[in-house]
Order: sequence, then structure tokens, then C-alpha cells
Amino acid sequence: MANKFGLGSLPLESKNPMTTFINKAKPFFVDQIGDTLQGDIDMNNFKITNLKFPGNDNDAVNKKYLLDQINAIQIDKDHVENRINDVKRYLRRNIKNLVDEPKLQQELTSLKRLIQVDKTKSDTVFDEKDQIYKSNKYGFKAEIKVGTLAYGEPKNVFDIGETQEFSFRGNCLIQIEFPMKVKVNKVVFKQTGNAVKHISLFNDGNLEENIRLIDKRDQEIETKNGKYVDAFKMEVENDKDIIGIKDLDMILETENPPSSNIVKIPRRLHVHGKIESTSHEFLRTTDFEYVKLYFVLG
Repeated sequence: MANKFGLGSLPLESKNPMTTFINKAKPFFVDQIGDTLQGDIDMNNFKITNLKFPGNDNDAVNKKYLLDQINAIQIDKDHVENRINDVKRYLRRNIKNLVDEPKLQQELTSLKRLIQVDKTKSDTVFDEKDQIYKSNKYGFKAEIKVGTLAYGEPKNVFDIGETQEFSFRGNCLIQIEFPMKVKVNKVVFKQTGNAVKHISLFNDGNLEENIRLIDKRDQEIETKNGKYVDAFKMEVENDKDIIGIKDLDMILETENPPSSNIVKIPRRLHVHGKIESTSHEFLRTTDFEYVKLYFVLG
């Protein structure tokens, strides 16, 4: 059914029941063809025909079609979430192909080391009550616990060159946490008196190597395991005598150089045979300064 309509001087309110539609349509068509709007309205198909400006004849039906299509669109949230999860899984599987993981790990290790060892002050204390010496210097965390300290200072054991011994009664425990993964190639120290000693190397809390020594005084111990570790422990069992320990040195090998500005070992240190602890020289680095440890950089 089609109705004829005309717009002139009559108010739109009299054109019922299409008043609402015409009110909405008039501003547009008035702009196009003036103040007189004439045409045919197809009530069944929402269509206007026979307009003087035929380019807009199908506006009504086109708008209805578009609205129908928009309303018909349904978003499957579960499907969208599944697709997002697929993308996440793909990225996790292929992240190694997108990132140079060894280089990233090396940079993270260097950053971690820098955070740990970039210190201008050392935290060194001796708890007289519990007879525990603690030091956190240049990233090396050291702890020395003795039964009863007789004389000397435990911290001297880490000094450079010939050091003064510290003596004690009872047992002694020396623990060192390294600021990075290292191979402990050799441990050298001097001892007065007789005692049983246990040297243990740990990595992430797991025991990697244990060495038992009996009654030897001047010690130069070569490790056998060859694994990288992060902690050293030496236990001294002493039931009777006063025991003295001094000149505790280590030769450490790092997986990656600890710093680009570290000075390499002088050639004269690359010698065969027994290494005397008093002949040890140490590397000076920005991070560690003089530490009673030096690094084999290979």
C-alpha cells in the first residue's frame, strides 16, 4: 500500500501516522529540494519513491537493512578469548626465536652482579656473644663462626699478602657466598694445630663436592668436580687444641668475565707446580677493588 503525501504550508502534526518519520526526514530533504517535499511512501517496505532528488530514494530501506545487519552481529566472547589465548601460547612457544636468550641471560647476569657488587661501603661486624664474624663486601657474603675466639680477628683471613692468623677453641665454620657462579679451582690456606676439615661446594643449595682433610697444616686443595657453584663452606672440627687459620685464598674461574675493565692475571702467575699462598697476586677491578680472590679469565 502506497500513500501520497505532500508538504507545504500545512503543519507536519496533521500528517498522521507518519508524523514521526516525516519530522525526521524533512530537515534532510528540505536541504536537498527546498521547502516542498513530495513523493510516495511504501508503508510496507519503508521506502520513499518518486522524489525529485532520486539519489536518496532508497535511504530508508538502506538504513533499515544496515540496522538489521548491525543488530544481527553477535560477538562470541568465548571464541575471542580462545583466540587471544592461542596468540599467547604461540608467543610463549616462539619467544626463544624472537629473543637472543643466551645474550639476554648474560646481560641479566651482568646486571645482577652489578647491583650486588657496586658498593662503596662494606658491612663488617663481629658478634662477640655468638662469636660470629660477618662481612658483606663487594658482593661477597662471608661468615666465620668460631667456638671461642682466642686472639686475632677473623676478618684478617681475607686480607691480602701474609696475614695474621686468628685462633680459636672448639669448631670453626667459614662460609662464603659468591656474587656470581664460579668454579673454585683451588683453595689455599695455612693452619696451626691439627684438625679435621670438610670443604663443601654448593650450587643453588645443592651439594656439588665435598672434600675431607685430616691433620694437614698448610693446604693447597684442588677441586675435582669442575662445576659452577655459588657458595663455599669449610668446617673445622677441633675438640682439644687451639687452632689458628690464616692466608685463605681461592682461585676462581667465572663463566663470564665479571667486568670488562678487570685486569688479566700477570703471566708470571701461570706456572706449574705448587702455588704458595704468599705468592698470590690479585686483580684490581672497579667492582671488587682488592679482594682475596682472583679470576681466571682464560
